[in-house]
Amino acid sequence: VGGTSLVRNSSARGWGETVWNGAGSGCSAFEAKQTWQTDTGCTRKTVADVSAVADPNTGVAVYDTFGESGWLVFGGTSASAPIIASVYALAGTPTAGTYPVSYPYAHTTSLNDVTSGSNGSCGGSYLCTAKVGYDGPTGLGTPIGTGAFVPGTGGGGGGCTARQLLGNPGFESGTAPWTATAGVIDSSTGEAAHAGAVKAWLDGFGTTHTDTLSQTVTVPTGCASYTFSFFLHIDSAETTTTTQFDKLTVAANTTTLATFSNLNKATGYTQRSFSLAAFAGQTVTLKFTGTEDSSLETSFVVDDTALNVA
Repeated sequence: VGGTSLVRNSSARGWGETVWNGAGSGCSAFEAKQTWQTDTGCTRKTVADVSAVADPNTGVAVYDTFGESGWLVFGGTSASAPIIASVYALAGTPTAGTYPVSYPYAHTTSLNDVTSGSNGSCGGSYLCTAKVGYDGPTGLGTPIGTGAFVPGTGGGGGGCTARQLLGNPGFESGTAPWTATAGVIDSSTGEAAHAGAVKAWLDGFGTTHTDTLSQTVTVPTGCASYTFSFFLHIDSAETTTTTQFDKLTVAANTTTLATFSNLNKATGYTQRSFSLAAFAGQTVTLKFTGTEDSSLETSFVVDDTALNVA
């Protein structure tokens, strides 16, 4: 839980909110990154998920019935953390098998997005500077009631229907909804399919050539895992063990997921898998591009694709 400074103003909300410069942020040294947290600046978990008022200079009024009895003023994340805990308590008992920390990621419109202020010097990076959307100091923002914290709406819960999203994933029903270079979706016996009779066969000409294969799909929000996978067989006449002459690039929109080459040639198929959690809530084009140089063939054979969300 991050911290903010909260002051009265003349806006419709009645309050202005900025980063409290005493709150910490950044990348965890220990916690693994969860699939529903899709920012790219930290390999491990980015520390803050959400935030609440914490600035001791503006103060948070707390009524104490245990120690000093009466109204006291507190600050720090020692104030914002129990505020968020109380919002979770008001929102209801979490759904079994879900991760409550994931709930706000599925309901960002139920949070006040904090877009100004910084808690350090990081060259404008979102890891210590507020911006529109997720940022390091305040996470997704501060609560608007309990809407972002209600049970059963986050990863692994009722907000995600487990399913496979790609159409015609094994190419057995022709081309659509794939877009492919003529001849790529193929049922010949020159290269075996992984299963069934049809596969996508890119390149293999032994001349300068480019083949493409792509499909566009909308990726839902609220799931705990987003796994794009396919079986790949690389068959090459290249004998070098050091030089990439022929390449297969796999991309999601403009993001390169992997590059394979004649150096990866092997007998049989290998399944390749990639997380697309960063694309939750977006329309994404998954694209295979095979490029071959002017001599010695390399075939890139793709089959049994899938985009599984759960």
